[in-house]
Amino acid sequence: MSGYRRRGFRLTAMVFAACLLAAGYAPPRATAAELGSSVSGHTITVGDAENGRAITLSRGDTLVLSLTSNRSTGYNWRVVRDDRAHLRPLGTPKYERRSESLLGGGGYQLFRFVAENPGTASLTLNYERPWEKDVPPAKTYQLTVNVE
Repeated sequence: MSGYRRRGFRLTAMVFAACLLAAGYAPPRATAAELGSSVSGHTITVGDAENGRAITLSRGDTLVLSLTSNRSTGYNWRVVRDDRAHLRPLGTPKYERRSESLLGGGGYQLFRFVAENPGTASLTLNYERPWEKDVPPAKTYQLTVNVE
């Protein structure tokens, strides 16, 4: 391949890569199964719309909490109240970009829990910047989980 053709190929590859980045390309969102759930039961996904509500799970069900988040702002969701006797956290929270978003455009923070024992658990998360002390959270998310 001549030097001229090689440069043309490199230029085309760089333009293609730049177009993918500008379009905010991201791999498709992971499913709960891909996140590595190792428990039996159903997977129930809740998000921003369920804030302040109550849901019912059966023992062994997996709860996936998917909250809108934008890491580029410095904000993160943090669990400030949970009840590990009824809801056991599974792994660490994951972050996923929206597939259509541009760089810095935001995504979702995913938290996973398994329903352990019958009873009622309150789950509270704050959307805050970790370095800001004595500042109220930008948002608060609350969910009541009844485990049967």
